[in-house]
Amino acid sequence: GKCYPCTHGMYNDCETLKVMGFQTTGMASEYFVVDAKKALVLPKDMSWDHGAMIEPLAVAVHAVRRYSGDMHGKKAVVLGGGPIGNLVAQTAKALGAEVVLLSELSAYRLATAQKCGITTVNPNERNLLDAIVEACGKDRADVIFECIGINPTMKQAIEYARKGSHIIVVGVFGDLATVDMAAVQDHELSLLGSAMYREEDYIKAIDLVAAGKIEFETLITHRFGFREFKKGYDTIDQEKDKAMKVMINMEK
Repeated sequence: GKCYPCTHGMYNDCETLKVMGFQTTGMASEYFVVDAKKALVLPKDMSWDHGAMIEPLAVAVHAVRRYSGDMHGKKAVVLGGGPIGNLVAQTAKALGAEVVLLSELSAYRLATAQKCGITTVNPNERNLLDAIVEACGKDRADVIFECIGINPTMKQAIEYARKGSHIIVVGVFGDLATVDMAAVQDHELSLLGSAMYREEDYIKAIDLVAAGKIEFETLITHRFGFREFKKGYDTIDQEKDKAMKVMINMEK
């Protein structure tokens, strides 16, 4: 609460950031204390499972709002169909995007996106640029969301972006990225990062779900009781792309 980002409403970019459950203990602890100001009330008719999904949805809401704050009539391409990529695509649609195209290699995740009403393309089966032009028109997309965090999709984003358009980096890069800065400069691309969320993103996420604009059930692929906690994590490792969101029921 003391650094420049915190004192200017950007506390998700805190200079000494510690994330609950990562740099501190989390909800798997016997006791977990949180400042009441950080707790938001969910609608009474929202299930616990859907309540748990508000956190990743808030990531997507923040990413989409990083573009311009107004998606109405815009055309978007999402690279990556994991849980965050899927929710970014759903959020862009929910906030008024005219076109949303999701690119993904996994057949399972492509099918999941389609069940959520998202237009998809497998770039191994079809030229991605051709698919973008077909979906968005010759002027291509207004914004591309990179939701994987790897060099190949970063390269695609820069290569296929319309001159003067936006790229939002949502994926977390584990290694140093190779970025064609010559293309970024020459094409006047706006390259923006998106990190986590703020309270207003949570509130908007809750509103979108309450309005029936987000599909969660398709993304919840596994459920385990609390006593099967480790099995839930093992499933994520073993099932890979087929484990979209794994729920732990704290009452079982």
